[in-house]
Amino acid sequence: MRIAILGGTYNPVHVGHMFLAKEIEHFLNVDKILFIPTHKPVHKCVENISVKDRIAMLKLAVQHENNMFIDECDIINGGITYTVDTIACIRNKYVHDDIYLVIGDDLFESFDSWKNPEKIIDSVNLVVVHRIYSERLVSRFKHTYIDNRIFSISSSEIRSRIEQGLPVDYLLPFDVLQYIKSNNLYVKGK
Repeated sequence: MRIAILGGTYNPVHVGHMFLAKEIEHFLNVDKILFIPTHKPVHKCVENISVKDRIAMLKLAVQHENNMFIDECDIINGGITYTVDTIACIRNKYVHDDIYLVIGDDLFESFDSWKNPEKIIDSVNLVVVHRIYSERLVSRFKHTYIDNRIFSISSSEIRSRIEQGLPVDYLLPFDVLQYIKSNNLYVKGK
């Protein structure tokens, strides 16, 4: 089986994440896409939102997709989890499968500073997607590029828009938007 893994905070999951997953499905011809929400990201702060809410929103986002799933290995491990640890967890579950780690070019730019990048490359197929750069970055690490469409949308922008009372309709899967509204998430002063 061919499995793509997409890690992130998903705070909140938005249409850019979902469209990218569909492009990965198309370009890599994968059988399964695993969204792996981080418990406590190494380089980001997840403020004022519970892990439970982030997972609930992810479940709503993938509920109608036959080959998209959520793996909570980072959540179960708790604390800060590095990608090399996440891959070890996934490898234990999918020993004989082809695993594709998908990262944005913004993260790929500093990949050599990650914890054990060589071990990551030895364990999975590294796939880089365009997130901020239209051109392909060069690296000493073996990787594949997907020439995906760049969505200039981010979870932080969505959180900011909600906090300011600006519309976010169509930036989020409908059920995720309803969940955010029902639970009063990302509202200023909350």
